[in-house]
Amino acid sequence: MLANAGETGECDRRCSLETDFKIHKLNQPGTQITEMANVYKKAYRKYPEYADTLGKGVFGYLESFWEESSPEVLIAESEGEMLGFIIVDRCWQIRNKESLGEVHEFVIDYEHRGRRLGSTLLTAGIDFVENHGTGKIGLWVGNHNKPALSLYKKFGFKKLFSEKKWTKMERHGIKKNQGPNRRILTKRMYNEFEIPNSRAAL
Repeated sequence: MLANAGETGECDRRCSLETDFKIHKLNQPGTQITEMANVYKKAYRKYPEYADTLGKGVFGYLESFWEESSPEVLIAESEGEMLGFIIVDRCWQIRNKESLGEVHEFVIDYEHRGRRLGSTLLTAGIDFVENHGTGKIGLWVGNHNKPALSLYKKFGFKKLFSEKKWTKMERHGIKKNQGPNRRILTKRMYNEFEIPNSRAAL
């Protein structure tokens, strides 16, 4: 949903942004779970009906991803401030003997939209799933969350069905250069990459 310990290396990815920010991998929630919870709450202010924590509260909901699966959690930060994050799973379920990845959470602080944060984080999440050989990735998004629906469509996600207030989408056959600024990473999943100064908006 998008609301309004591993290998390391250095990535040469470059995207157009108004300011510098870094994306890094979070292996364990630790103290940053508080920052994630704060960003989650701010991001869902515009769409409170989609802030579904499954009855666990925000902290319990976010911590449950580490307890129930082996997620890839990517954090976007600038000058020590968390701007957003994405939580993906490279093998959330098996369908017809084929692995299906999943975007569990995709959150951008509403105050920091317009800086290509969404495009950059989603690209990194898709790259992680693709680099582990999964050709399909799914997600759930609120029916009336138009910014999220538009972004996902640009990245090749297609609607499968709707269930109450949610829409299920999937992207099949992940390909290079599909979606804004798509560029597959090299064979290793990089731990951190920095985005340089430039001018553009999401």
